[in-house]
Amino acid sequence: MSKHRAITSILLALILTSSAFFVILSYDGERGTVLGQVGTSVGGILLDNTVWTPNGSPYNFVNDVIVAQNSTLTITPGTVVNIGLSAFIINGTLNARGNSDNRIVFEAQNRTARSWPPRIFFNDSSTPWNENTGTGCIIDYAQINVPNWQYETIMGAYPKISNNIIYNYGGDAAAVRINGLVENNTIMGGYRGIVAQFNEKILSNTIEGATAGISCGYMSTDPIYHPTIIGNVLTNNYVGIDDYGCAPYIANNTITANQFGFYFTSYTFYGNAIPDGIISNNIDNNNYNVLIGFTDSQKTINMANNWWGTTESAKIADSIYDNTTNSNLNKVNYIPFLTQPNPLAPSNSSTTIPSPSPTPISTAPATPAPTSTPLPFPSPTLALSCASTTSYSTLNVEISGNLTDNGNNIPSVPIFMMYSVTGGNTWESLTDVNTASDGSFSVQWHPSVTGNYMIKATFNGDSNHSPVSTVVNLAIMPYTTQNTQDVFSVASNSTVSSLAFNSTSRAFSFTVSGPSGTSGYVNAFIDKSLIADISTLSVYLDGNQQAYVVSSQGNSWIIYFTYHHSTHSVVMNLDISSSKTFKGSFETALEVGLTVAVVVIMFAVLLIIKRKQKRLR
Repeated sequence: MSKHRAITSILLALILTSSAFFVILSYDGERGTVLGQVGTSVGGILLDNTVWTPNGSPYNFVNDVIVAQNSTLTITPGTVVNIGLSAFIINGTLNARGNSDNRIVFEAQNRTARSWPPRIFFNDSSTPWNENTGTGCIIDYAQINVPNWQYETIMGAYPKISNNIIYNYGGDAAAVRINGLVENNTIMGGYRGIVAQFNEKILSNTIEGATAGISCGYMSTDPIYHPTIIGNVLTNNYVGIDDYGCAPYIANNTITANQFGFYFTSYTFYGNAIPDGIISNNIDNNNYNVLIGFTDSQKTINMANNWWGTTESAKIADSIYDNTTNSNLNKVNYIPFLTQPNPLAPSNSSTTIPSPSPTPISTAPATPAPTSTPLPFPSPTLALSCASTTSYSTLNVEISGNLTDNGNNIPSVPIFMMYSVTGGNTWESLTDVNTASDGSFSVQWHPSVTGNYMIKATFNGDSNHSPVSTVVNLAIMPYTTQNTQDVFSVASNSTVSSLAFNSTSRAFSFTVSGPSGTSGYVNAFIDKSLIADISTLSVYLDGNQQAYVVSSQGNSWIIYFTYHHSTHSVVMNLDISSSKTFKGSFETALEVGLTVAVVVIMFAVLLIIKRKQKRLR
């Protein structure tokens, strides 16, 4: 083979190998990838009416895709849409209709941090669905494999979300949270299946494997809304339906095999909300059919005319955790009750959910016209900080923060606190607290062990604000000096690892890391007994001396400094006299260079002396 032919063959092989990276290599119906198709890269604003078809699949988002107002995007059956890490924003009309044999597929990569807007977001200007004319925004017969972290998978104004299979990967969010029609969907897993915060209609859906199947009110400080929840199957969830403050109409549903069928929270009667429209449901075979979390024995929740799986009143009472079990709680009235299952409620095993006959109640107004309740969803700011004491025996962490909207305080709204010891893979509830009149909040936490924690504060949003969540990493390390055990801790928006204390060099060291292009900070807490004169402290970032700000809190010094994110090693030297150990790269190079130069000069001098001595002989 000639030299030129060999080079040509090598180049061809390289081109073929490189091209393989741009082709999706396998097809899996569950994940929606398409064999052998390069696909279509999309991003930015769609100003003209556009059609996406299977031939162009997958449509890979390179950044947010925005359907402009007065424009329509039509997605035909069998099309695959890969949102990636971006968002799909509808300002105009989305007409995404598959069919039972050929579903549209929406998929995405998992976001690991809060990012607005949500994955599929119907803005206020989007065209509301009109059931009479069959026009407006719709997602119908789609398979949706779109993981979310904080914000909902599908969120916004007045679309119709129907006949979809939604695999809900929400870490602290819901599959659907809209003001329109949610009908005949199957939702699997996740944190919340559907949030019924407004006057939406939630009809004939099947939700299983979620922490909460349907959340009513969702910690809302809104006006009293009246969502309509009819004909749904809620099974194998932790909670079937919970109520955080609204007046829902809940009828002809099957709520079975959950840990708790209904959970009425401490916010159930918020703003004089009265949940008195819960009738004709089949509520049975749950660990508790009803759990009450509202400590007001003077209030009663009316749940008469439901089927409870039995006609024995004592057994029904045993399945309800209320005032009769704990005198501080409010009471559930379940009498009279149905003496047989309601045939209009769907079967748990049924795949075709019948439409129940409407049973209107006087307190539930009709769903308002789509223009009557705008959803501005401005993004508030949630500041969060952690301050740790430095005594091991009385370890205490003060978690404080502030919630504002464009500098204006947001008072009297709930903030939910959680912590994770698994790097955010799982979360444990810590507590919840309401913001004060100035938007501030504060809680005291006593961690039982030292280690690495993630602390998360969440505001779940309301009709005037979008949800927001903030995470602080907190690393706590014990150490012993002079028979006294204390702790050294670091609070940061960076990931903190490799925390260590060298008692000989009297230096704390650790590593911080975070995404490039962002800024990081550290608040380090050092006991004053270790360093009475704070002026002797020196801080080094990657071997270079780092400026810092120091403040005093009780028996602790708080050391604060900032940096640009990547991965950095930090050394906090408590004794300035030993700072010569930590030199910058220029100083080190200079010293090495000088040392080498001295050695070379000495060698040259010795060589000259030897030569002279040789000549003298």
